[in-house]
Amino acid sequence: MPRQLTLEQKRARITPRGSSLLRHDTEVKGQYEPVIKAILLEAGIRAHYEPFMLRLPSGMRWLPDFLLDMEFRGRKILLEPHGQFSGHRRNTKLSEALRVYGDLLYIVDIRINRKVSTSYRITNLANKVADERWILPKIDANPELDDVNRLIWMDLARKELNQLIERANVANTGSGLRGALRKSA
Repeated sequence: MPRQLTLEQKRARITPRGSSLLRHDTEVKGQYEPVIKAILLEAGIRAHYEPFMLRLPSGMRWLPDFLLDMEFRGRKILLEPHGQFSGHRRNTKLSEALRVYGDLLYIVDIRINRKVSTSYRITNLANKVADERWILPKIDANPELDDVNRLIWMDLARKELNQLIERANVANTGSGLRGALRKSA
């Protein structure tokens, strides 16, 4: 059985690399990561892209996608978007990462489902793969519809992110978005 990591060891492992800060010229992969990148930059949220590589106790490695410079109940928010079908291996990675680093990371699993037309959020996950899961509709592969679908998808993802920010502000300050905006002014 692998030895338990101390809190300080875990903090050191989830410290972003210096070059990982998300900028307009940051190259991101996949079909959905560019949309999340655009939403974060548009909202002015500081985030890191692929900030660190974690070796999990099972020996699997995990390269998380977006680590936000904001917390939810004292835990850094991590957004993990991916395609429609992720399979058992991906779920196992997220579940193991949550089990080991869940005291420091709030993991949001963003899934794509072609059978839905709007977004919804699940926060009470029975299998505890993540702290919450956003289910978003699939972007149509038709190039003529791509811009329209991307905008619709972006609006749905933006809505989920704004709700997460609001919940984080309430949880962290007890005052919600208005209080957070007053503090920054």
